[in-house]
Amino acid sequence: MKKLLARCAKEEGLTGREKAIVRELREENEKLAVIPPEEYGDFARLKAEAASVWAKAKANSDFSAFAPTLRKIVDYSKKFASYRAKKGQKLYDVLLDEYEKGFDMETLDQFFGELKEHLVPLLKEVTEKSGSVRDDFLTGDFPDEAQDRAARFLAEYVGFDFERGVYALSAHPFTTNLHNHDVRITSHYGKRADSSLFSVIHEAGHGLYELGIRDDLTLTPVGQGASMGMHESQSRFFENILGRSQAFWEPVYGNMQEIFPQFKDVSLKQFVRAVNKVKPGSSAPRPTSCPTACTCWCAMRSRKCSSRRTWT
Repeated sequence: MKKLLARCAKEEGLTGREKAIVRELREENEKLAVIPPEEYGDFARLKAEAASVWAKAKANSDFSAFAPTLRKIVDYSKKFASYRAKKGQKLYDVLLDEYEKGFDMETLDQFFGELKEHLVPLLKEVTEKSGSVRDDFLTGDFPDEAQDRAARFLAEYVGFDFERGVYALSAHPFTTNLHNHDVRITSHYGKRADSSLFSVIHEAGHGLYELGIRDDLTLTPVGQGASMGMHESQSRFFENILGRSQAFWEPVYGNMQEIFPQFKDVSLKQFVRAVNKVKPGSSAPRPTSCPTACTCWCAMRSRKCSSRRTWT
């Protein structure tokens, strides 16, 4: 395979699309070629089993039930990274490059350092002023049927094409792309209306990115998001820049009041202020955390996740 791809790379007259496909195939082949097939097979089976273990542990709020499986996944990831690491290269840098090509710890440390310098004081200042913002009406007994109506309405409102995609429930919201004419988004329902509302807007943003892939690129190695950061920028743009603006809700807030009687006496201005309320604290699930606090959480996780500085 390696020799065949090398020959393809030297072919004259390749289009830009074909060159990109060959490039991606060579990179993927280099990643997999160094991993013993038996180990990769064991890892694949572990990940398949992990999904059900995680779902059960999440339902029972029992992290200890998932911890051993997670440890195995981390150990395999570190082992595979060690196979690919160049001399002197940190294992975390190897894995980081897999998600964001060209990025390393030094780059992110500098970026998040500058972000923290300005964001933490802002978060503190805004938090002190947001205590008077009423948001109690976002929590309550919201029937699944009503949340489902709202979710499908909002997904279509932002442009998600139900002729080429589907929507369903899952333990945690996600988006998957089987084809640019088969994009699947999910969300979840609970006691907080804003959690399900903004989760579906977020996932619809991911879905729109996938639906925008050209027909001649879908099902090829380049028929996917440019990077995880690029993908997340699209979903968070829809969720936070568009979705938390008053202009976004002005045409459709009446529909939300019809679906959720709890909002009947809540003005549009009150609703928009509530969904923009700053709520710092690591206990808040990502779908209900405010954009400012969530960004701080990302910076913190970059520094501490998986004790990355001890990876050698």
